[in-house]
Amino acid sequence: MLEVIQDFEGMDAAAFWHDVKFSLRHLHDFSRLAIVTNPDMHPLWSALVAPFMRCKVEHFPPGEVDAARAWLMWPEGAADI
Repeated sequence: MLEVIQDFEGMDAAAFWHDVKFSLRHLHDFSRLAIVTNPDMHPLWSALVAPFMRCKVEHFPPGEVDAARAWLMWPEGAADI
């Protein structure tokens, strides 16, 4: 799954609950989650997302959406060359 976060200024309780429900419904549906956001957001977003996702999570800086997509598509267990 690819998540691109831009201009994040906070989240109200309803939006957070919606995200939690989505994550719980899809707990085992994803093998990887790529998050594209400002590096300052990584610790916050990891704290919010990590408890609800049972997959590999990788962070990418803004402008690296193509790299995030490539990481998502890379075959599991493939060696980096």
